Amino acid sequence: MKMYTNQFWTLLLSLTVVLSISLSSCDTVPMVGECDFSRKKVIQDSRNGFVTFAFEIPEEWISSEDEGYRSVKVFSENMADSVNKSNAYDLILGISCYRESTGDLSFAERMNAIEELLNGNGQPYEEFTKKNIGTMDNEITADDFEFQLFKGQYGKIAAVKYTVTYPNKYNLAPQRMIRCYRKDIPYMVTGVFHEDDTLSSGDVALWVTNTLTVTEHFTMKDGKMIKK
Repeated sequence: MKMYTNQFWTLLLSLTVVLSISLSSCDTVPMVGECDFSRKKVIQDSRNGFVTFAFEIPEEWISSEDEGYRSVKVFSENMADSVNKSNAYDLILGISCYRESTGDLSFAERMNAIEELLNGNGQPYEEFTKKNIGTMDNEITADDFEFQLFKGQYGKIAAVKYTVTYPNKYNLAPQRMIRCYRKDIPYMVTGVFHEDDTLSSGDVALWVTNTLTVTEHFTMKDGKMIKK
């Protein structure tokens, strides 16, 4: 009996080790790393105070309300020198609600694409973006997609990078976009990269997403936002 007992515990130990190795090998989602810029925490209300956002941004950047009731913007300290440039989007960061319907028929498809993205499948998101980005002008294209999941401070984050190319009539250089989606709250952060060494909104988008908290001061009634 003692021999069989020893064999049982040996087998159990072996199975435990194999299971531990298997689980650790499947756990390949990285943590959001530390940022390499000095930062500060800001609290910013949206238009008419429907939502209060708290997040960390670079020390010299500033935040402001946006046109929407559930969105805000963040600006680089270099924005003042770039207001006359045709392409200064790499100095502007946008935070907005991705679950807000604009009344278009593609809302359900968009939400499904984001849900699949947060589950690790980026193909529906790529297909949706390519199909809809040229709605106003079919010469605008999106390509070179990259997808990455992260373990954030508050849960899962899905980051998508892709390049938007415009026809010559817009006088806009191609933009390398990044959109970061939070799983626990229906909010996303959008930025644009640039090629020089100065800090762009694309560089800080993931960190802002990771530190973002949201307090909503409204209820929904008959599809309308009612301020509390």
